[in-house]
Amino acid sequence: MPHNIYLHSALVRSRQIDRKQPKEIKEANKYFFIESALALFVSFIINVFVVSVFAEGFYGQTLEHLNSTASGEYIKNA
Repeated sequence: MPHNIYLHSALVRSRQIDRKQPKEIKEANKYFFIESALALFVSFIINVFVVSVFAEGFYGQTLEHLNSTASGEYIKNA
């Protein structure tokens, strides 16, 4: 997700850590990973919901029916 990478990189750059201290770098990396993983997980769940809603709409439909609804013929013939 490009927007997540852009947001995460902006958040990481805004944090002030002492880059000469290996312990602080390790701790910061741990929290950066948790933050990024959580954001990606939430994005994944939202995408699963979106795909499942669209899949439910297409389930059991024939190609002819989908083509007729897309072209407007189904509405005219109804």
